[in-house]
Amino acid sequence: MALNPGTCIHYNGLLNDTCEAGHRYLGFAIALTQSQMNWHNENYPELDVARTALSDRIPCFAKNDIHTCLDFREPTQAELDQNKAEITVMIARVLKSRAAIVAYCEENKRSRGTKGEIPCPICQVGILQFSRSAYNGHIHARCNTMKCVNFME
Repeated sequence: MALNPGTCIHYNGLLNDTCEAGHRYLGFAIALTQSQMNWHNENYPELDVARTALSDRIPCFAKNDIHTCLDFREPTQAELDQNKAEITVMIARVLKSRAAIVAYCEENKRSRGTKGEIPCPICQVGILQFSRSAYNGHIHARCNTMKCVNFME
């Protein structure tokens, strides 16, 4: 996951119930303000209020100025630089893999709505399995070599 300045290194998104340090987001959330409660009641009165404005009510973001988590730590500049380099490598792998799949499909007159496999252009030892959507042409692919490349558009 991408690290960001002002965000705890353990934050892994609110689709998860807990952060990477194992803390439940809802367990750290401060109470809703009256304004937030009014907004919820006007827009989603039939839904549980627990997750309303959650990102504003947890200590994972320095801007919230909530100091209830002892494990909160912003990433260092070195960690931010390393994370950016890792993401750059991941994107390059995806783009190279995608280009190889598109070229294979064009050479073999395969249109959308197809599945296949090609030698992996990244690790050069694995098999890159892919499918291409008939609906929008998006590609899903995974190399069978552990930690090589895996993506979906």
